[in-house]
Amino acid sequence: MMISFTAAILAIAGVGSAEAASLRKERRKLQGGGKPTYYPTYSPVEIVNPDPTKSALFDRGDELPEGSYDKCEGDCDIDDDCVGNLLCYDRDGYESVPGSTGSGTPGWDYCWRPDNALYVLGDELPEGSYGMCDGDCDSDADCEGDLVCELRDGTEVVPGCTGEQNVPSNWDFCELFTK
Repeated sequence: MMISFTAAILAIAGVGSAEAASLRKERRKLQGGGKPTYYPTYSPVEIVNPDPTKSALFDRGDELPEGSYDKCEGDCDIDDDCVGNLLCYDRDGYESVPGSTGSGTPGWDYCWRPDNALYVLGDELPEGSYGMCDGDCDSDADCEGDLVCELRDGTEVVPGCTGEQNVPSNWDFCELFTK
């Protein structure tokens, strides 16, 4: 027995065949009547982030292992659920999350980055990819603008940054030149 992709999706969503027929009929009305097509009739919508320095809230689910949620991801329950020095921002409804855009799921909590907290972006990113307190840089060219790469041995403090205890030892982070 062969079923269509749409029928399979509706079955997974728990929509019965009578309800599915009603939905198709309603969709045809909204599209101006006529025969249904096999191709989408919707115009593509460009999603524009109003502030490119912020990430949109993203729902990854609940009950993931400790350290699984990155910046602007949820649903975290405690700070340890977040990667590195990120913190879990506790919400009751649709409160905005610092450094993030969007409203997310009501009551869900999302990881956020306090100002000047060390943040592990990764290694081997293109030159100029690391901002203030971002790592793991390898040279000053890896840092944005006038920032410099603070080369560390172990868990040395990075001037102007906080949260040294929760990042990998020997990782280097961009900072303002303070020497």
